[in-house]
This record gives sequence, structure tokens and C-alpha cells, in this order.
Amino acid sequence: MHQSGIHETMEAMELLNTACLSLTKSSGMRFMAKDEGLKHLLQVQADADKRHIHMLQRFLNQEKQHG
Repeated sequence: MHQSGIHETMEAMELLNTACLSLTKSSGMRFMAKDEGLKHLLQVQADADKRHIHMLQRFLNQEKQHG
């Protein structure tokens, strides 16, 4: 596996931060939403955010081990 440059690592960290913020917002808003369709969309978004967070964490951990 090739080691990423600092710019790529920083970009991944920014994506991780964005995914964490999105997860916080979708999770919180889901409990306040009254519309079932909106609740479902917020749950789908939260699930996607969780997957993205795990993928980015694995990527950053691999970079840390190889860097």
C-alpha cells in the first residue's frame, strides 16, 4: 500500500470531521422530526455517516501505522 501525502491525510481528516458533524445532526434531528418520511431519511443518512466514519478511521489508522 502506498503512503498518502500530508494533503491526502488532511483531506481524509476533514471528511471524517464532516461525517461526524453530519451524524450528530441527523441523529439529533431524527428524534425531533414528526414526519415519518423525514425520520427515515435521517436514519438512512446516519447509517451512511457511520459507515463513512468507520472507513475513514480505518484509512487514517493504516496511514498512521505506515507513516
